[in-house]
Amino acid sequence: MADKMTDIIIIGGGTAGMTAAVYAGRAGRSVKVLEQSIHGGQIINTSHVENFPGFDNIAGFEFATVSIPSVTAFRTSITQRQRRMSRSAFLKDTANS
Repeated sequence: MADKMTDIIIIGGGTAGMTAAVYAGRAGRSVKVLEQSIHGGQIINTSHVENFPGFDNIAGFEFATVSIPSVTAFRTSITQRQRRMSRSAFLKDTANS
C-alpha cells in the first residue's frame, strides 16, 4: 500500500492557519493542520470579535468553533498535539503521515 502524501502542512490552527487550510483545500490540495492545543489559536481567549466579515459581534471561542466546518469541508485534517515536538520528531512524524 502506498503512503498517502500531504501537499501542504500548516503549523498553527489559529485564524490564519484555518483560513490558509480553506484556500488550499479549495485549490484541491491535501492539507494537514498541526495545532498544539485547541483549534482557533489565541482568538479563543478573546471575549468578542467585532466587525469580522460575516459577524457583527461573536465570542472568540464561538468564532473558532463555527470556522471548523469550513475547514473540514475540503478534507483537511486537524491534528492536535498537547506536547512540544523537537524538529527531528516533527520531521519523523510528518514523514510517516
